[in-house]
This record gives sequence, C-alpha cells and structure tokens, in this order.
Amino acid sequence: MIHTAIHAARPDVLCAAHTHSIHGKAFSCQGVNLDMLSQDACAFYNDVAVYTQFNGIVLAEDEGKQIAAALGNKKVGYNGFFVGPIILT
Repeated sequence: MIHTAIHAARPDVLCAAHTHSIHGKAFSCQGVNLDMLSQDACAFYNDVAVYTQFNGIVLAEDEGKQIAAALGNKKVGYNGFFVGPIILT
C-alpha cells in the first residue's frame, strides 16, 4: 500500500524502493531528523521525512496515504524508503 500511495501522490517518482535494513529500522525508531555528521549524511540535508504515526503493518490504504503525505516532496522517508525520478538498473 505504501508504494501505490506514493506513486499516486508523487507523479515525479518513477522509483520507490523500501528497505528494512537493521540500521534503517534503528534510525527510524528514533523519530528524529538526520544529523549532518558526514558527507554521506549531507546528501540528504533537509530531505528526510520523519513519520511518527506508524500504526503497524502497512496493509491498510489509509496508512499508505499517511506515509505518502508525511514524505511530501522529500526523497527519503521512514525505515529506508527512498524515492526518485529515475530507475537505475
């Protein structure tokens, strides 16, 4: 439901990739913005959406829409959800 909601809300997004990495999950649990502590982190300056309303497994259409709304025009969302205008193969 997340991917469908993001593609509906963001016509500029051709690719939406969602990971469940250990580090991504740990960071997402903090509910804070990314600190600019390295050059890698600077690539996402002011481009990370913080989603604090998570209600569990995302099978409900409303949850997907809320995540898409929280993402707004940013390129990174909760738990390592990345979106972009291109698809790299």
